[in-house]
Amino acid sequence: MLLWDKITVKHAMLHRCPQLLRYTLFSTTALLSLLALTMQASRSSTTQPQASGWRRIFEGWLSQEPPEAPINGGSRPIDGEGVCWVAPFSMPANAVVWSDRPTFTWQSPEGQVTQLDVRVSGSNEPLVSQTISDEHLILDTPTPTYQLTLDSPLEPGAIYEWRMYRPVPSQPDLEEPIPRFVRFEMIEGEERDRIAAELEQLRETLTEQGVEGEDATFQTAEFFGERGLLVEMWQTLLSQSEPSEELEGAIADTLTSLCATPTEE
Repeated sequence: MLLWDKITVKHAMLHRCPQLLRYTLFSTTALLSLLALTMQASRSSTTQPQASGWRRIFEGWLSQEPPEAPINGGSRPIDGEGVCWVAPFSMPANAVVWSDRPTFTWQSPEGQVTQLDVRVSGSNEPLVSQTISDEHLILDTPTPTYQLTLDSPLEPGAIYEWRMYRPVPSQPDLEEPIPRFVRFEMIEGEERDRIAAELEQLRETLTEQGVEGEDATFQTAEFFGERGLLVEMWQTLLSQSEPSEELEGAIADTLTSLCATPTEE
């Protein structure tokens, strides 16, 4: 049985960042508890529509007060044209990632984001620049959800910036940077190696126990969530092939709530 509501962040990097630790405890505990409870509620109720059960769960989750004041109706930054940064996400400390090819998750109206780049913090030159297309659409939410995994690896130890670009109004052939960006850093050294070893052990255990499909997806997502690795957690949740309606619905509702605007509350 998965103990979704007993997540603890136990690694040294997060303990060195108290604000990030507090926010990560809230966001990962709430998110994984929400997804697990959503699945349980929809499976156990045969007399009430799934959407109604999910709504009660969301209302309970959203009634909690985060340690930092939300920027909008949800808990993710949204610019004036509907672009919502899901992961990585920094508020107020730098986000933390483990993969050297991180997967970026965001919501934006179709065609609103045309390019993504990553650069060393403070630099004017991107290390990686990738064009956004329909192939990056990962989930058909009210505001489309996109994911992009970098083609080129990043080096541990540096602080990076995730930036996105949009068409220039009235000049669609030109692009301009979206003012908001997210800073993140990659785990390095012994901590990085320890997570790799623990992840390999988890995968071996799941294989030995015959755990597969969505159960394996949730246990892997929980593994990353316990360590405050939201990038890897969202990549895991959204990589499930042929997800059930209840899983896809739970994820879609969670993303919509994270990126809610005041008028949607």
